[in-house]
Amino acid sequence: MKKKSLLILLLILTLCVSLFMTACGGSSSSDSASPADTAEEAEEVVEETEKTLEDMNAEENFLDDITDESGEMNGVAISFEGNDVIYTYDFSNTEGVTEEAMKDPTVVNSLEEALETGASDFVDMVKQLESQTGITGVRVVVNYTWEDDILCTATFDSEGLVE
Repeated sequence: MKKKSLLILLLILTLCVSLFMTACGGSSSSDSASPADTAEEAEEVVEETEKTLEDMNAEENFLDDITDESGEMNGVAISFEGNDVIYTYDFSNTEGVTEEAMKDPTVVNSLEEALETGASDFVDMVKQLESQTGITGVRVVVNYTWEDDILCTATFDSEGLVE
C-alpha cells in the first residue's frame, strides 16, 4: 500500500510539473517520433526484469485512484507499456483551442522547448520510480497530440532526454 501511495503521489506531481512546464520556454528540439517508433525503442532500451511497471499496475491498479473512468487525469491520459509511463495530452479536448493554432510551428516549437526545459523533472521521476519499485529501465514518454496526430513527443530515462 505504501508503494502504491508513493507511486500515485509521484505520478500526480510529475503530471503537475509537466503541465506547468508546457507554458515555459527553453531550447528547441525536433524529436518527432511516432508512437510505433517509441514502442520499438522501449523494447530495445528496457532491461529484462521479472516484473514491469505495467505488470505492477495490473496487480495494484495505481491509476484507478487518480484517473477517471476513461483513464485520464485533468485531460491527460496515463498508461503503462512495459516500463514506460506514457502521458498523452490531446489538445483537441481543450475548449477554445483550434487544430490550426496547435499545429502552428511556433506552438509546436514551444511545446518541444517546454519538454526539454522540464527534462530534469522527468529524469527525477524515472529515478524515483526505479528506486521505489526496484525496476530498472523505466522511461517517461510525454505525447502532445491533436486527436491521433502527434504534435511533439519526448522520452526520458534516468540519464535524460532519449534521442
